[in-house]
Amino acid sequence: MLDTIKRHRRALVLLGIPLLAIPASAQLAPNFSWVPPDDRAITQLTDELSVVTLSMPGNVAVLHGPDGVLLVDNQMPQNDAQLVADIHTITGAEEVRFIVNSHGHPDHLGGNALWKARGATNIAHANVRVTLTDPDPDMQPVVTYEGELRFHVNGQTVNIVHAEPAHTNGDSVVWFEEANVVHTGDIYLNKAFPVIDQTGSLDGLIVALEAIAARADADTRIIPGHGPVSNKAELEGYIAGMHEMRAIITGMVDEGMSMEEAIAAKPFAQFEEEYDLLTGFFSPDSIVGMFYQVISEGR
Repeated sequence: MLDTIKRHRRALVLLGIPLLAIPASAQLAPNFSWVPPDDRAITQLTDELSVVTLSMPGNVAVLHGPDGVLLVDNQMPQNDAQLVADIHTITGAEEVRFIVNSHGHPDHLGGNALWKARGATNIAHANVRVTLTDPDPDMQPVVTYEGELRFHVNGQTVNIVHAEPAHTNGDSVVWFEEANVVHTGDIYLNKAFPVIDQTGSLDGLIVALEAIAARADADTRIIPGHGPVSNKAELEGYIAGMHEMRAIITGMVDEGMSMEEAIAAKPFAQFEEEYDLLTGFFSPDSIVGMFYQVISEGR
């Protein structure tokens, strides 16, 4: 897995993906030496819909049946063999026809070229083609959309909805209507601090989360970009935490505190135990710095 993270670092450079909205001078880059836990699991949500869960890289939804397989996300190339094996376990080796990229970060679409070579069609919001700078054209989504795209596959109505700049400017929320399941991409990171890249927006992230919560009901299963499968109650708790974190840092910015002073104050200490899933990769200090910058910039 250490190899995975080192390659992830190289992939970020090749893909041109700015993960954090923090200036390099702040020295708050992700910790690429972190070795995440080996916590892969397969969770069956309905007869046709399952999720392959892994904290890093992210969660993959697998919808299968007579129309072939639709995936949401595909992790990174170095995870491909295991992901293929997991998909075969779920589907009995049915053909993967469609892959929806929830956004443009390599832990979610790093396998695009591999799956295109196998005949799958990669689908994403139009902004993903703009922000994805990998020189390999096979990494690019083949089908793009603007506001909303709808599929009718394996007895499911699959609604793909663009969220205005949130985690990134190319986020897709994928609703499986009959199953009452939603894949949020990295708009929602269950048990982890929120992350916003340089194309995203903190205010937009909160709006997107609230829209998901408003559409969900008590029985909705929520697949986050990272972390275990969740529900509306947990999502609403996460949203409350987001509002609190935004208010804390807004107060610091309004008081004239510098980013360094805000970080030194450890304002998110109360959240660190609850949101510790990815703190080996994104430290609490880096999250405070990210909040400080996006709030001071009015994003």
